[in-house]
Amino acid sequence: MAIIEYPSRPAKCKDCIYCGYYHPLKKNGEESRNYRHRCKRTGKDILLTDRVCDNWKMGCGIPRNYNHIKIE
Repeated sequence: MAIIEYPSRPAKCKDCIYCGYYHPLKKNGEESRNYRHRCKRTGKDILLTDRVCDNWKMGCGIPRNYNHIKIE
């Protein structure tokens, strides 16, 4: 599968179907109001400006339902 890139800019992690955000837990167990971005495929925290990897798959932006995404 070829990686598709936009003419105006290269493909980024934030365009991938596996990119989503989650709210990390504080020390007291509550969810933080700030959120972080993570790749569902690799499990690593990412920056939205990161270049895509070989597992990149076109998505529709950053899904809010990150915890409910199922990997094929």
